[in-house]
Amino acid sequence: MKRKSRIQTLAAAAVAVILACSGCSAGAGTDKPADKPGATATTAPTLLRWVVFPGTDSEFLPKILESKGIAAKYGIKIETLSLANSNFQTALQGGSADLAQNGLISAVSLPAKGLDIKVVGSFEGYGNYLMSLPDGPKSVSELKGKTLGAFSNTQIDFTVLRAVAKKLYGFDLVTDTKVVPAAPGLLSQLLTKKEVDAVLQFSSIGFTPVQRKELTNIATVSALIKQAGWDTKALNLVYLLAPQWMQANPGKAQKVADMIVEGQNFLQTDDSVWPDLSTSIAKIPEDLVGAYMKETRLAMSTEYSPGAVESTRKLFGSLLDVLGPDGFAGGPPEVPSSMFIFPTKK
Repeated sequence: MKRKSRIQTLAAAAVAVILACSGCSAGAGTDKPADKPGATATTAPTLLRWVVFPGTDSEFLPKILESKGIAAKYGIKIETLSLANSNFQTALQGGSADLAQNGLISAVSLPAKGLDIKVVGSFEGYGNYLMSLPDGPKSVSELKGKTLGAFSNTQIDFTVLRAVAKKLYGFDLVTDTKVVPAAPGLLSQLLTKKEVDAVLQFSSIGFTPVQRKELTNIATVSALIKQAGWDTKALNLVYLLAPQWMQANPGKAQKVADMIVEGQNFLQTDDSVWPDLSTSIAKIPEDLVGAYMKETRLAMSTEYSPGAVESTRKLFGSLLDVLGPDGFAGGPPEVPSSMFIFPTKK
């Protein structure tokens, strides 16, 4: 009996050890990140090659997304590419870039050219400048018979200015003004050398000379839209996502849209990052950082929503009413709802 009792005792102890070890194993499993609430197994982030234009505020958002860990939160690794504005479409179509910013007026024509892109965010509104020398033209009405420098006469800024001149002042920039095309970096030089009377210029380039009163901002493009009584909530510069990236990463386009809006909210609310962004990238003098932050935030605050898409259709319709079909390169633009992916939250 004693032997039998001893065997039973040993068996019970063995079972206890087995159960205890099983419990230890289960407890160890709960310490794995994959088992914690909201955590996932470690996977390599998805590469997103993002086109920027060096020395401009197009570099701000991708830098913040990477440096503040926002991109990593969405499982994305951003690699920035420096390309000339004219090459971004080729890069997206050829697969050497995944995301770029450009005017919606140009983007809506891309699907017809075989590039089934999606818009995943708004970059900036209509904040660019119509500039002159301090002793130059002071309003759009004074441009008649003058020389105007512009990046492109198919750019939406030029289209808006042309429509405003025609509607409010009765002249056509194409026939009544000499238009000189030039790269943004050269436009201000043409103006200071008095080779042109006014220029349509990117605000990031024109900001410092205007603040120093070396040049005059006649009006922002958004002010011209308001002056003409048109819809001021329209989209302008937007973020475009390449179809190849979406095909290779199904379901992740939504993450890109959500990531972008989170980074934009950070830029709108955190003042601490602006001194470095402004001085190291945009080369803004330290004493002008506060004013530059305020102006750039305003330019970047365009709402990205179905309502903004409808506002864009209204603006394009207003321009079409004034200029006719020939006022747009490639004909009247259509803005299909299917090309937009909106963030799940603002």
